[in-house]
Amino acid sequence: LSTKGLEKIWLVKKKVKKLKSNGTKVWSVEQTENSTDLKEIKQLENFEKHALIFGNEINGVDQKVINCSSEVIEIEQYEQNIL
Repeated sequence: LSTKGLEKIWLVKKKVKKLKSNGTKVWSVEQTENSTDLKEIKQLENFEKHALIFGNEINGVDQKVINCSSEVIEIEQYEQNIL
């Protein structure tokens, strides 16, 4: 990673920690060994605050950010031919 990339990760981690300290549940959206499938989440508490972190299609969410998230959620992907 470049210095600029590392700075972005540091800033996101800092924001995640701040959100969590304010009572927000932070979900990273990524396919990992320990992720929870979206279909398995029955109901979120209405009074809880939630934040979702999405990565890009190629690199996803950085592992350092995943490690400081409250939970990791996976959204099933379906391949589709557009041509």
